[in-house]
Amino acid sequence: MPHHPISESLVRDHRLCELALQGLDDWLASGSPIVRHPLAACSIALLRNVDTEENVLYPRLRAARPDMEPTLARLSRDHEVIRDQLWQIDSLVHAEERDEARRLIARLMRVLAEHNQAEESTVFPHIGDALPDSDEIVRLFGSGHFRQAPEAA
Repeated sequence: MPHHPISESLVRDHRLCELALQGLDDWLASGSPIVRHPLAACSIALLRNVDTEENVLYPRLRAARPDMEPTLARLSRDHEVIRDQLWQIDSLVHAEERDEARRLIARLMRVLAEHNQAEESTVFPHIGDALPDSDEIVRLFGSGHFRQAPEAA
């Protein structure tokens, strides 16, 4: 099955999210002063991906492939966990609870790796069913709110 250009973009986005979490962990391990930027950059990468999937991809997949509902429901629950853990990490970082934040980052990295693997193998092969219209793809991802992930961040 040929790869859909949006699946390729989302896979790059997944790698960016993984790198952002690793970078946040490295920053906390370094003992650098608490600043907002690394945490914000990490959160933006993760939440942009979650929002794209929840607001664009999953609704269209639910309509095009009702048989995928159990998988999409489980992956949506993962998205809720990701949001919740980001909030907890944010609170811990700003309370200078670095070790606890790093423990939660490690847990989130495991959740994200499992989630991404499941999504890439079970959902992404069906993106063409959800987004068959190239004009819609350009509108949503070319100039719309949901932009494709850059090649390098």
